[in-house]
Amino acid sequence: MGEFGEEGREGQHPFKRVQTYIPDFRGYSRREDLKDADRMIRMVLSQKLTLARKHLEESVRILENALLYEDMEFLVSLLSALKRIESEVAYAESGFSWLASDISLGEEELERLYELDAQLLDIATLILRKSEETKSASSAGNRPNLKSNFVDMRTKLTMLEDTFRKRMLSLNRLE
Repeated sequence: MGEFGEEGREGQHPFKRVQTYIPDFRGYSRREDLKDADRMIRMVLSQKLTLARKHLEESVRILENALLYEDMEFLVSLLSALKRIESEVAYAESGFSWLASDISLGEEELERLYELDAQLLDIATLILRKSEETKSASSAGNRPNLKSNFVDMRTKLTMLEDTFRKRMLSLNRLE
């Protein structure tokens, strides 16, 4: 089983990987689909990050009630980073302000966008999974798992943020 789960997504074409998360996704190849595709990607990312945030907020409450303040400190830091990224994804300007122009996407640009979209969705899914594990570890008072999850989530949040910025730069280069 790969890092992205039993679905075997890592071996699929990026467009197909995106469609496993968003079945109605039609991609960027038709001009009228550009804004819809961007909106769909960011909506699903936002949903996953919002749910992950709620899991972490619940974990903070659990740790606070258990008086595990040291662990809570790490978690609050993660929560702050997650909120910042969640806001960035939800409120970033659309990269398709050039929609009315005559620019068309080449095969290479399409592949790059699909790969970045697939990576974002994969990473957001891993963050959601880790947030669920963190909530479980908090409830069980499993401090070793908590610390491991903190490190994993911090890494995944950084990966998500970097990948999202690459995607936005890619979109802006097409203007």
